[in-house]
Amino acid sequence: MMGYAMANQSTAGVHFRLRARAFIIADNTSRVVFVSTDSCMIFTSVKREVVLALQRKYGNLYSHDNVR
Repeated sequence: MMGYAMANQSTAGVHFRLRARAFIIADNTSRVVFVSTDSCMIFTSVKREVVLALQRKYGNLYSHDNVR
């Protein structure tokens, strides 16, 4: 019976606001981007899309190797 009650639930609005921060560490030869989020995990597909967006905007400055 409990599963039936949960199936009929509806919600509205934001339950928790998520926060994210990005840090770029660079010197004259290399750079690393570190992103920290409030979520417990980020899927590989999200990272892939972020790297593609960075590459569209900045060219080959960012790749899967230097975005964490």
